[in-house]
Formats: sequence, structure tokens, C-alpha cells
Amino acid sequence: MLKHNLDDLTAEERRLLVGLCIWLARGGEGEFQELRWDNQGTSLWKQVNCQRHGCGGNLCPWHQQCYFFAARRKLNKADIIVVNHALLLSDMATEGHILPSYQRLIIDEAHNLDRTAFEKLGTSFAVEEGLRLLAKLSEKRNGIERGYLASLKARYHQCKQ
Repeated sequence: MLKHNLDDLTAEERRLLVGLCIWLARGGEGEFQELRWDNQGTSLWKQVNCQRHGCGGNLCPWHQQCYFFAARRKLNKADIIVVNHALLLSDMATEGHILPSYQRLIIDEAHNLDRTAFEKLGTSFAVEEGLRLLAKLSEKRNGIERGYLASLKARYHQCKQ
């Protein structure tokens, strides 16, 4: 939703907004990629689209007309869904909260699946981070044992060193 008065927009942003209205009236699907805007268009898009944190969902007065929820309704009725690797992995990362349930998949751009899976689902850290974490397991400060292992020893006296 546009949060500002039209007077707050630059002339270029107003021009883009008029184009956006024409595009929507002619059957635009509501996807940013269809617009092919430059950086100034990206700034305007951030003012007119709804992010998930600001979305009112069913409580929003525009829910029925919302392009996101229209696409979601179509997706839920589809017999065949072709997903790209990025969307599939995003669905996996959110534990299935993006795509409807499915039994079989058609994955577009599957040749990128392994690399993107490593990037989206993998965890990495530097050697220094690992050493810091290991040090927190057991450390001595001022002659006193501290850390996770020390607390386990204190809690479970039957454990021997």
C-alpha cells in the first residue's frame, strides 16, 4: 500500500505509478519481474507492495483482490506445479509453508539444485568460530572450571572425568 501522498512522490515515481495502474488494468499478474523497472522503480515498488511482515492476510480489506493471495489460490488448485530450484529450496527451508502438498515434482533449473541447496540449507562457519564454540564447552577462568561441560558435571555428580 502506498504510504505517502502523491505529492511526496517524485515526477518519475508518479510516472511509474501511472504505468503501474495501466499495467494492472491490462491484466498484469502483480509480479515485479513483469515491470522491468530500474532502481527508482524498485523504490516505488517497496511502497506499493506488501511484505509478509506487513500483510494482514484474511483481515486485509484487499485480501480478495490481492495478487499474492490470488496466485496462492491458483497454486492450491493446480494439478501440475513446475518450480525452480530456488522456490523449492525456500519451501524446504520454511518446512513446507510456501508450496501446497505434492507427491511428485517437476524442477526447472534442476542443474543448479545441488549448489543452491548447499547455499540455502547448509550451515557454515569459520575455523575461529568453531574454536570459540569448543572453548565455551570447557574453560578455566581464575582456576574455576566454566562452560557447558562444567555445568553438566555439577548437575550430574555421578559422571566421572
